Amino acid sequence: MEVKVFTRSFTEVTITIVDENDKSKVYAPAVSVQHTGGKDENDPPTSVLITKTRITGPVKAKIKIDSKGGRFSAAGNFMVACNIHKL
Repeated sequence: MEVKVFTRSFTEVTITIVDENDKSKVYAPAVSVQHTGGKDENDPPTSVLITKTRITGPVKAKIKIDSKGGRFSAAGNFMVACNIHKL
């Protein structure tokens, strides 16, 4: 499984993929994600590949997103795309 995140949010977040049942088992360590493009509505979103190597399954994974913004700032919108490959 490969995980890719798309965003246009200027608030920085860290994204981690962990096991759903055992939170100490990390499939993909924390990756910082923040939009690096412009503010125009025609600018493409920033995309970041979260998994450096494919996660072999079967697994029950949880994608954890932690915002680095303050209490009163908006976290933004993030689209998570998962590609599942058959071996």
